[in-house]
Amino acid sequence: MLKKAIRQRLANLLGWSTHRKILVFESDDWGSTRFRDKKTRNFFIKKYPKIANSWMDCVDTIESNEDLERLFELLFQYKDKYNNNPKITPFCNLANPDYERIEESGFNSYYLEVFTETLKRFDRCDRVEILYKDGIRNNIFIPQYHGREHIHINRWMNALKSQVTPVVEGFRHQYWSFNRSLHDLVNHDFRVAYDIDRALDLKSQLNIDKSGLGIFESIFGYKARVMVPPNGFLSTKLEDNLFDLGIRYIGISKLQNEPTHNGKKIKRINYLGKKSKSGIRYITRNAIFEPCKDNSDWVDLCLRDIEIAYRYKKPAIVSSHRANYVCGLDNKNSSKGLSSLRLLLDTIKKKWPDVEFMSTSQLGDLIVNGRHA
Repeated sequence: MLKKAIRQRLANLLGWSTHRKILVFESDDWGSTRFRDKKTRNFFIKKYPKIANSWMDCVDTIESNEDLERLFELLFQYKDKYNNNPKITPFCNLANPDYERIEESGFNSYYLEVFTETLKRFDRCDRVEILYKDGIRNNIFIPQYHGREHIHINRWMNALKSQVTPVVEGFRHQYWSFNRSLHDLVNHDFRVAYDIDRALDLKSQLNIDKSGLGIFESIFGYKARVMVPPNGFLSTKLEDNLFDLGIRYIGISKLQNEPTHNGKKIKRINYLGKKSKSGIRYITRNAIFEPCKDNSDWVDLCLRDIEIAYRYKKPAIVSSHRANYVCGLDNKNSSKGLSSLRLLLDTIKKKWPDVEFMSTSQLGDLIVNGRHA
């Protein structure tokens, strides 16, 4: 605990500062699929027991009407000093695999399915797209970019072509999220969409972002301005392209492992507001809130993170995955996540009555165009 506390304090020393009590909630993985239902999840956990160690695989699935309605209802109950509701910045994947067309190609070609089409294959998801737009209009749920897919497509397709048994079996059940920690036959993590195994991956990623950001604009009606790469891996060689496509802020870890074409990683130190050569600014998270991960006191843990951020005159930027707010695989899961979020917001309002709720893009604009308060 002492080492963690020291790391937290050191991590909050560098970067943009403010006396204002700014609070940003960021939430990854919206739009992407994992297990489609409880029956499929339970089948795979029985056959591949290590999956039970992955809390997200056990509870996370595509968001439903009810998931968004309950989350929005909670957010509407709180106001900051300027009468703003809490805002969640959901980082969205715009596409999932089109399993039927991929199989028809003999696993020789990848085809995507835009996530609004994916929703049509799931029960209780017929109003999700409308609810997204309600969230945008009410300034409480403002989507940004998490990559077109959450999948390293070249790795996954190579595993399918090579007939890696668990990967092919996952495909038959529309599950792609295996990684090396879940099965010995899987040599890679397929969720790290922007990792680089060879130079071809970088070229593919350039094309994927052009496609993905176009899909984003067609669905939501505005250009994405913020990107958080899945699992934090991203080459700086992509940044000029991303800037040209409208991205102005990238959420990245403070100690980044940048992938290279030879499989090695370059260590980079980042801090809030750091400007890259491309002109993109980095946004670094400094608080974690994952109440459905385990039985830890996540409210208390997150409050400590926020308190340290404010002590060092930093905005609190909280990471909280979609897995905490969906109930498709576990009826009790979102209830736990929402009750914890309610307690967190109640305590924040009492402890810091001058709190200001912002989205990630609002914070980025304040860093670039505002002034230190």
